[in-house]
Amino acid sequence: MTVPIDRTAWSLPSQRSGGQYDEGATEYEGIACKCRRCESSFVLTPERQKIAYEVEKKYVWWIPSFCGRCQSEFQGLSERARSFQRQWNTSRSSLSSSETFLREWLIVLQAISPYWGSNAMCVHVERVLADLKRMRMASLPAEHKRSTA
Repeated sequence: MTVPIDRTAWSLPSQRSGGQYDEGATEYEGIACKCRRCESSFVLTPERQKIAYEVEKKYVWWIPSFCGRCQSEFQGLSERARSFQRQWNTSRSSLSSSETFLREWLIVLQAISPYWGSNAMCVHVERVLADLKRMRMASLPAEHKRSTA
């Protein structure tokens, strides 16, 4: 099945550049890609290109960074991270003393790091957890501090 190129449906910057297709090309071709996370090979199909370039208006040099499985995992983790962030933004004063909340958030942030590299929010949550531990240790009786150190 051929998938025709409709350059008039591309974004204006894409129309000016032409992307990986020369002016004579009339249909999309599969593009071999490699997942940045798991390094598996996959193909950016002509159908997906048509949607990306003509409907979503992605720039025609756009190539997905992740295979379908890794992209789905990344999207799920990103939504969970945004959910934690929203909760934090609205209830910071109570959540800053919830070790369970902070540890669960940190697990999600650490799971995302292979997708986007270092994450400043990871460092922040780790610091809040460390501060919480110091505050709890400071409130313990002296004899209990020695047995838990």
